[in-house]
Amino acid sequence: DLADQITNEGGKVSLSLSKSTLKIFLSDELDEIHYNVTRRDGTLISGDPGLSIPHTVREPGGSSVRNGIFNGRKVRIAMLPFLLTGLPPDQTVIIQVAETLNKRTQLASKILATMVLPQILLFVLPGLIVWIGIGRGLAPLMRLQEEIAARSHKDLSSLEESNIPQEVRPIIHE
Repeated sequence: DLADQITNEGGKVSLSLSKSTLKIFLSDELDEIHYNVTRRDGTLISGDPGLSIPHTVREPGGSSVRNGIFNGRKVRIAMLPFLLTGLPPDQTVIIQVAETLNKRTQLASKILATMVLPQILLFVLPGLIVWIGIGRGLAPLMRLQEEIAARSHKDLSSLEESNIPQEVRPIIHE
């Protein structure tokens, strides 16, 4: 959108954007947005002078995105070099727009929460069910163990079979 607002009048490149339009362009509830329009040689046409041009710039028509730091904050920077009609090839105009990472961080957190929480439940819930199931299944054996441990070694009387699993009854008879 910024590229459509850049004009070349007799070699003088300018950004023809009203302050109110620029304010709307730069407004965002969660992030700070910064921009600049420069010539390839670094001459500032409009915007934030602190947004530096990288050492390697693609040829006109090829955009790129990179991570960077602006005013001490991490930003994502989109860059578009292009050639205005009437300018020589060495007069490429470069537009850069930088945005802080608040929305991206929030989105990543939401994605993580919506993906990780169900995954945790998929592992924890079955594990809990198995643990409870095994505990209940072994409870009669634990009671039998306690009953035998409470007896004297000389007590050979028969044990109560009603709460004992079928698989263990032959051991009790012996």
